[in-house]
Amino acid sequence: MSNYDNVSDVARLAAFIDGEGYIGIIRRKIAPSHSYRYIPKIQITNSNYRLIDWLTFMFDFFTAEYTEPRPNRKTQYNLDLI
Repeated sequence: MSNYDNVSDVARLAAFIDGEGYIGIIRRKIAPSHSYRYIPKIQITNSNYRLIDWLTFMFDFFTAEYTEPRPNRKTQYNLDLI
């Protein structure tokens, strides 16, 4: 169950997707049949872990990934919504 209680939380989520997010369709190969399936994907990437943690808590998202930092770059956190 989600923890948000007002429209402003949903609007904030929409703003994060708009500013820091990706919406697309990914093509995945199915190994035995050599065919493909298409999967929708929504992802938010940010260098602020507290933002990703807040989104995970508020909307019950469960996939937060840590991306190893490259030299001279900040650590990235990815949140896959779908």
